[in-house]
Amino acid sequence: TWTAIAHNYQNINDGLNAIEYFQKSHLYLDKDTAWYAFLKSHFYLMQQASLLNDHTMKRHYIETLGSLFKEYEKYLPVQRFRLLDNAEELSINMANYGGYRDALELMQWVMSILEEEKGKSFYIDFYHAKIMSRIARIYSHWGKYEEAMIGFDESIGRFEKIYRLYYDETENKDQQPGLRHWYIGMANQLEERADVLIRKGILLQAENDLLESIEIRTNYPDPLGIAMCYDKLGELYAIRGKFLEALQWYDSSLEIKNQVMEQVLNNGNILVNRVLFAR
Repeated sequence: TWTAIAHNYQNINDGLNAIEYFQKSHLYLDKDTAWYAFLKSHFYLMQQASLLNDHTMKRHYIETLGSLFKEYEKYLPVQRFRLLDNAEELSINMANYGGYRDALELMQWVMSILEEEKGKSFYIDFYHAKIMSRIARIYSHWGKYEEAMIGFDESIGRFEKIYRLYYDETENKDQQPGLRHWYIGMANQLEERADVLIRKGILLQAENDLLESIEIRTNYPDPLGIAMCYDKLGELYAIRGKFLEALQWYDSSLEIKNQVMEQVLNNGNILVNRVLFAR
């Protein structure tokens, strides 16, 4: 009940009351019998710590969530498909704080679940490709570029295969994940692979990947994604010694980010959450 009340407050952007009831979930519930509510409450509190730039508390919740996943592994198969997004979000935060090994182990656990179901539905195969790209990103941030390239190449290949295998479902506007998710997923992989290519000095392929990613994100509006591609193009042109062109890319990125920030200020918490947690 506390968790349900917390979600209701969350849906109306009442963060303070949401926090109060999520905290009740993990302060008073017996986690052996209510572990899922316990787990979800920690995810929300981690997100709020991120919004408040409270890195000490955020790291605390990251460590607690990592322990919970390990401690209650025997229960996870019961809720496994409900936990895919949570596991991915946790791995992102682990990697951001340098916990590459823990982040990788968590994503490999998710992949083991998806491998068992691969080929059974568009939803499963979509997440299979998506989690493969997450593993590649962890390797990239870890500085293991060869492993990252293998992962991104495989992920992009899977996204292309999904479109061929599930064309009718992909084109179905009511399908979730649907066509936009597929295109943005592909755009994300191209952008992230380009980052690795830049690190490896393969600049022409990196530029082509970024331009293709921008084209997709223009057709399926993703302004922050476009801004991130502009940032990488700025870096790429700076490496080439073309500093004026680099500054133009960075200025274009900054202009988009300022526009998004203005929308955040005008629209409040709903858009804040989308901007920070959608990716």
